Amino acid sequence: MANEEAKVTQENGITEYINHHLQFLQVDYTTGIVQNSKKVTSVSDYNNCLSQKKSPEQCLKELHATDCHFSDLGTSTCVPYESEQPQGLINPNIINVDSSLISILLGFIILGFFGVGVKKSKESKVPGKFLTAIEMIIEFVNQSVKDIFQVQNKLIAPLSLTVFMWVFSMNLLDLLPVDLLPNICKSIGIPYIRVVPSADVNITMAMSVTIFLLILAYTFKYKGIKGFVSDYALHPFNTWFLAPVNIFLEGVSLLAKPVSLGLRLFGNMYAGETIFILITIFFAFDPSSSSILSVAVFNLILACLFLIMRFTAKDNSAVKSINLVAFFIAILLSAYQFYAYWYNIGSEENVIVFYLVDLIFAAACLALAFLHKENKAKLWGLISTAVIILLVCLGSLLYGVLPIGIVSGTILNLVWALFHILIIFLQAFIFMILTIVYLASASTAEE
Repeated sequence: MANEEAKVTQENGITEYINHHLQFLQVDYTTGIVQNSKKVTSVSDYNNCLSQKKSPEQCLKELHATDCHFSDLGTSTCVPYESEQPQGLINPNIINVDSSLISILLGFIILGFFGVGVKKSKESKVPGKFLTAIEMIIEFVNQSVKDIFQVQNKLIAPLSLTVFMWVFSMNLLDLLPVDLLPNICKSIGIPYIRVVPSADVNITMAMSVTIFLLILAYTFKYKGIKGFVSDYALHPFNTWFLAPVNIFLEGVSLLAKPVSLGLRLFGNMYAGETIFILITIFFAFDPSSSSILSVAVFNLILACLFLIMRFTAKDNSAVKSINLVAFFIAILLSAYQFYAYWYNIGSEENVIVFYLVDLIFAAACLALAFLHKENKAKLWGLISTAVIILLVCLGSLLYGVLPIGIVSGTILNLVWALFHILIIFLQAFIFMILTIVYLASASTAEE
């Protein structure tokens, strides 16, 4: 019964954690009320009330909580509260303050970045690293515009540069630690914050609609009213008899451009942000509940280390044999721990035993590293790695000081972040290229 209650509590905690990280700081501009938030006289009293296993509704009622207004943010009096009242899908009175302000701030940072570059270019005849980086970005965008946009236009290159840098900088914020800014803001009385503006569909669709309006404007400018009408009334069937069918087909194609442009960026960044949150939950959200899985992953790391030492040993069959045996033992331990986690047969005592086993393995790893005297170039790398593992295990024995789950989660977050850098750049590049392509198509008159 106690295990079931603990499991329910953990599931509720995880659900609350996800909802909190996916919630925008929304303010009703007609009333100034912050959505899903309440104002209390003392945050510490509210937390003490929750620690007594009372529901948030009971605690808020006891503390006579009121609506949190925009002017109350930053005063350490607003606390997050998930309202159970259903909200409409679209509310024109609600503004996502966090994504809007962060987007504007990034815009000013980009202006300052290039402003400093322009100033340095006037002062220095020999460009440094900073100025060279700016010139490479500008040259990259200019070349992309020249290859696609054949009409002479002074707006396209600056627009493309703005789109690329703005989207890239918004996407880049996804590499910040998941809990860094939310926890800082929560400590000063800002209940919610979504750090990545491009994970807000309102931001991406607003940019896409702006591009859509430019498409219409450029079509009228370069093709005129006659060319605009013929584009949609005489394609793909070149007859006025099928004009309604053409208008329907071309209208769908025209409207699909801003929708696909905005939703593609939003979907990729939302998915990337969600994966970071899931990795954090999977390994580091509740170390006591995920520790068996953490130890399993840690044993896989040890197995890889033993395997590396096995192939770096030179002309020492005893060391190679010991490393090979240690590798298989680590794999078997990891397999059993994954099995225990999957079927929920682990216990706190088992976790402590696993920590002790890993401590022994880390000590063995350190001892084996000293046997690699034939390969001194790699010896110190192996020793430092083994020492780090040893310190992690010693910290883990203190049960919560340095859980292995946090280390495993950090490794996975690092791997995903390295891959996500490619996605961040590609999404900014795709958004820029499609903007140029759509505007080039609207600017090309029929021969």
